[in-house]
Amino acid sequence: MTAVPPKIVCVDLGGVVVRICRSWTEGCAAANVPSRGFIEGSEDATRAQRHAAVDRYQRGLTAYPDFLNEISTIFGGIYSPQEIGRIHEGWILGDYPGVAELLSGIQRSGIRVACLSNTNDSHWKQMQETSAAFRVIETRHASHLLGLNKPDPAIYAAFENSTGCAQSEIFFADDLIENIRAAQALGWDTLHIDHEGDPARQIAEALAKRGVIATALVFKTQTLDAIPSPLMTRTICRAEQPGGVIKVRSADFLVDELPLYEPSGEGEHLYLGIQKENMPHDEMLRIVADHFKVDPDSIGTAGRKDRHAVTRQAISVNLPGKEPPTELTHDRLLVLWTLRHGNKLRTGHLAGNRFAIRVREVDPLQIPVVYRRLQVLTKSGVPNGFGEQRFGQRLDNHLLGRMVLQENWNGIIEHLTGTSHPLFPEHQRAARMACDAGEWSASVPLWGAGDHAERRMALAKSRGWTASRS
Repeated sequence: MTAVPPKIVCVDLGGVVVRICRSWTEGCAAANVPSRGFIEGSEDATRAQRHAAVDRYQRGLTAYPDFLNEISTIFGGIYSPQEIGRIHEGWILGDYPGVAELLSGIQRSGIRVACLSNTNDSHWKQMQETSAAFRVIETRHASHLLGLNKPDPAIYAAFENSTGCAQSEIFFADDLIENIRAAQALGWDTLHIDHEGDPARQIAEALAKRGVIATALVFKTQTLDAIPSPLMTRTICRAEQPGGVIKVRSADFLVDELPLYEPSGEGEHLYLGIQKENMPHDEMLRIVADHFKVDPDSIGTAGRKDRHAVTRQAISVNLPGKEPPTELTHDRLLVLWTLRHGNKLRTGHLAGNRFAIRVREVDPLQIPVVYRRLQVLTKSGVPNGFGEQRFGQRLDNHLLGRMVLQENWNGIIEHLTGTSHPLFPEHQRAARMACDAGEWSASVPLWGAGDHAERRMALAKSRGWTASRS
């Protein structure tokens, strides 16, 4: 049977067109606001209230200042309305590479391009100003304009009435499975986007299968000299999508480090078995260093463990001839055992990691699909695919690595501190624009607390260092 191209391609915005923060903790980091007095997951008593407030705001029922005050109140005042505003403004992290070019190619093929998004007036205006992909979209529908939120069937009906397209003529891409299922129930053709992958490539490949002329979908990824994306573009199991979400709670993702060797019981390094929950690696090191009154460099680990998880690993603390102080106690960190050894624990001193991952919200009718997939993986193994963990939040570590090999020092500086590569957190814009203008000293205080590499590069240039030395 000949594939029939859609008459209209409709995309979600956050997670499909633009990258967004996926958690409150990530939002705080993007806005350079300290995360405090709040734990996401099962202990988050504010979740339902916050989601209800966001729902009203996205349907245009709450004014922006009132929304900021409401969220601040829900948090008990530990975040001011001004801080909530900064987090809100930093939530959008920039366009996904290649999406603007892809949408333009779809239009050139004679297919209309639209969006249907749960968003708000503030983010809508921000995307109008900063998103090249957003400006390509000709037919725009959003929750705050319609007074409706996905997955309410009424918002899909409103889209159909506005565009005049039949259900079978609509191709819809969204990163949330509940929105996809609602569209499927109405007869829309859908694609569930993996927001951690390459949305542009996922959409292009799906449309090619539906008969859209491949040459119309040629687009440039935001890479140097069209380096192939290092991210995985296909899966081993090609059956239908069973859905499901992970890391709803930190206890849904368990990691146990497998030791390469056992401590001997003697030596100047104290080994500790550590269990941490919902805690980044650097925070764990700081807590241990403060407790033992040592420099963080004297602490050894075999590797970094997931932040939004419950993880167990060994660490070492250099305490020659010293008895350990009182027991370390912390609400998110537990010492399971202690034993001495002769050497510092170093990166790679592990046999591996064992994972236990709970997948929630799987459609019960898809259990046979899940079982068949597990049977395939048992025989073929699981590919060692990396995303942000190895290629960075901007998905550009491979680009920087190639420039290092080419000794393209000026290119590294421009890429790391400027706006030439569009994928960067919004809170960095002022600092990057200052660097583009050569105002290195002025840019230094504009970088966020977590922008260590960028700030060091700007500081080096402000001191007049050469490109290679910087």
